[in-house]
Amino acid sequence: MIRKLLPLIAIFILGAAAVPSVLGMAAAVYPANGLPNSVEFGYGAWVHANGGSPETAINTAKNLNLDWIALELNWAAQWPDPSLSPDLGALANTLNLANQQRIPVMLSIHTPPAWVMTAQGPNADVLSNFLVQLVQAYPSIHAIEVLPGANTIAGWGTMPNATSYTALFQNVHQQITQLNLGITLIAAGLQTPVQAGDITETDFLRQLYATGIKPIMPIVSVQLDQIQGDVLDYPSPDNPFVLRRYENIRMVMMQNQHPEGLLWVTRFSWPDMLQANPAQQANWLFSSYQMMSAQLYIGTAVFDSLNPSPNAQGMSSLILPDQTQHPALQRYLDITSVSGGEMTSLQTTYKRIQTNKGRFRP
Repeated sequence: MIRKLLPLIAIFILGAAAVPSVLGMAAAVYPANGLPNSVEFGYGAWVHANGGSPETAINTAKNLNLDWIALELNWAAQWPDPSLSPDLGALANTLNLANQQRIPVMLSIHTPPAWVMTAQGPNADVLSNFLVQLVQAYPSIHAIEVLPGANTIAGWGTMPNATSYTALFQNVHQQITQLNLGITLIAAGLQTPVQAGDITETDFLRQLYATGIKPIMPIVSVQLDQIQGDVLDYPSPDNPFVLRRYENIRMVMMQNQHPEGLLWVTRFSWPDMLQANPAQQANWLFSSYQMMSAQLYIGTAVFDSLNPSPNAQGMSSLILPDQTQHPALQRYLDITSVSGGEMTSLQTTYKRIQTNKGRFRP
């Protein structure tokens, strides 16, 4: 049944893509900092295709000199019925807008629908074919975060299992590589456990390494929800949800002899305690990027978000619901602009090391 449905994917995308001439070709070549073959840190932000004014968000990303935008594909919401073609809707339009501005997209596909689930997890063949068709139709896609939250029941769709995730990731990697599509796959999207049966970020990553995934996993991603405290706070049992808990992930990477691997922080935002203070939010964002861009093992960090999500409340985005700009938007421009003058001497030194050493990252 599932295999018979795969041609529907191609038919749908051919009709919706508005870029049929690129079918069968590798992704268009854009500048893409933050990748394993780049010596530069990548700055990114989430754009909500169904949120407030995605076109304004794409134009803002261009003005900010962002290296990446992140778009989510809710698999269950956008393909709930296997007898019908998937409906990409606003996502397709936003992918095309990103292509017009030549901004690389990290597509994060999440929430597998019930009809694609097996006893081990999502059907790898269906996912691989779906992703191949998407990449062929939308040349703005340059990286794919494969089922973030795989260490949780919500992210994996059933009890998380590192062996099953590696088998699925291997399937996707093989098809992407064989077709020479020029796509970087990002693994895991590690998230904070929220219910019984979830696996901690570090334990799940250790289990992934035990399956032998390392040769096909150039980038590990972590999504930092529930951030608390100051930018420089170190994670501890009494204060676990600080920004720097990404250091725990890096420790596991080093313990498994993976120094060349990169870590992407694919979602983070300021702490809730700053929600009523836009000026402090702006300074927190600036300081967080100063710190993360100085870490040679962090390839890219993606702020959440540029435009309001469909259920946005308060000041949770850089473009506010009334289309005015959050003060943090200017601070972000201070970071990404060539003339930004507040870069620390340590950050400058590390960037020189990156330039001199090429792909080396301690």
